[in-house]
Amino acid sequence: MTLNFTFTEYDALAFHERFYRDSKSYQAIRNRVRWSVPCIFVAMAFCFPREVDFPLVRPVLFFVFAVLWWFLYPRRFDARVRSLARKQMQESSYAKTFGACELQLLDEHLYSMSPLGTSTYAWASVDRVVMDADYLFIFLVGARGYSIRISEIGQEAAQRAHDFIAARIRPCLPPPLP
Repeated sequence: MTLNFTFTEYDALAFHERFYRDSKSYQAIRNRVRWSVPCIFVAMAFCFPREVDFPLVRPVLFFVFAVLWWFLYPRRFDARVRSLARKQMQESSYAKTFGACELQLLDEHLYSMSPLGTSTYAWASVDRVVMDADYLFIFLVGARGYSIRISEIGQEAAQRAHDFIAARIRPCLPPPLP
């Protein structure tokens, strides 16, 4: 099976966003800050002496800040990471990766042709395959892989590719620990 697609900056951003959404370490950092700052605000609400005239103003203010932070921070954190990734992708070295690509899904391995050259990946190097409404994501080791727009290759071809890859990488997974 051969997939022909064009890899753009938007596809690279979509890949990185999906990688971070599924990353346990990214989510841990995001949640740590999401919870730690509100805890500090709540602690501060009880640590300061209360005013005689308006005893609940300061604690209520700290609670409001804590709740706002808890709800708004994840979006801000994700937007900041997205902005940094976009800046990084605008560097001249990233521009070399964008363009027409061909990915051959063979029984033995993946074979890729891109503006950077050709590559062959054993099925053991494929970590996972994910398909959503817009993209077919093929994750290799770390933050490397392919984001293929389904609108470019068609829903049926994307589903066949997903199933083909999933069948090849299942046998490569290590056995579960007892």
